[in-house]
Amino acid sequence: MTREPSSTRIDPRFGAPAAEALQWAVAADALARAGTYFLVTVRADGTPHATTVLAVQHDGAMHICTGVREQKYVNLQAHPRCSLLAGNGAMDTGVDVALEATARRVGDDATLAALVEAWVAKYGEIWRFEIVDGAFDGGGGRAEVFRLEPVRAFGFAKDIAGQTTWDFAD
Repeated sequence: MTREPSSTRIDPRFGAPAAEALQWAVAADALARAGTYFLVTVRADGTPHATTVLAVQHDGAMHICTGVREQKYVNLQAHPRCSLLAGNGAMDTGVDVALEATARRVGDDATLAALVEAWVAKYGEIWRFEIVDGAFDGGGGRAEVFRLEPVRAFGFAKDIAGQTTWDFAD
């Protein structure tokens, strides 16, 4: 992700005394490179919904897609705030990232075309979508695409046990 945070701080309550704030570029790279993610949304009754998703980075933000009959789509329509979580599965190296964001629908064909290529580059030809009426179609029906506009992110550096928080101005 290329968007820069408006503030960066280390939280001394969570980590080693020698831990220093991570550079946003390190966390953004870890977020962009992850293979699968957990997306957390909120149902109409206020309860959380978590599911795995694929995501790609494009133009300074992470992007996801979802079928219009899926729970995450229904949730994002009512409550566009969400969290995207990525980690490397290791206990002692790397960075886990939790991105809090606002989901904004992407519907213009030029951006969708670039996102199709990003999905193929990251996940292979099996994830090549067609663009139909401002959305993706992978053969299973309409899938809306969302840009996740960063609000706040947390990075957990596991080699020195430190938590960095980044805030993003609107």
